[in-house]
Amino acid sequence: MHRVAPYPATVQNGRYDVLAHNRSWTHVFGDFDAMEPRDRNCLWLLATDERWRETFLDRDEMLRDLTAKFRAAMAEHGAEPAWRELRDRLLGVSAEFRALWERHEVATMSPHVKRYQHPDVGLLRLEHRMLWMAPLAHAHRLIAYVPADDETEERLERLAELSAEQAEPSGEPVEPRGEQA
Repeated sequence: MHRVAPYPATVQNGRYDVLAHNRSWTHVFGDFDAMEPRDRNCLWLLATDERWRETFLDRDEMLRDLTAKFRAAMAEHGAEPAWRELRDRLLGVSAEFRALWERHEVATMSPHVKRYQHPDVGLLRLEHRMLWMAPLAHAHRLIAYVPADDETEERLERLAELSAEQAEPSGEPVEPRGEQA
């Protein structure tokens, strides 16, 4: 996961909980180490986080798609307390999630390009690539976000440079916090 830098990468479970991430993930999607552990969830952040609302240009489509994928996975995991707790939290705080949930749409995993407006480097067009850790579709997976075009490649490299400059003002390397895998 760390060797794919400057590409953002994460390990997630079937509920979209972020279990581990590389430094590039943090620089693009936010400081997950500063979040409460139960909020380190992509579906939760799409539905409730103002930064994700503003920076994901296709956020409404992404939320609809992720809600439909979560609903499909609930068929297999609906008896598990963590799954019900996430669903119930979302239903309690997000009218938008409630409306999507009530549509009863289901979807499967599919590759697509996500557009993200980064405040420091501009538009990033990222394709997500998944490596499943087990044969089940809702098992843990490594997700790497690779550039969909040359401009995004250059911007990710620039973001890595900016991040290194901010992290190493004294010239001493800074060890990443909270990273695993």
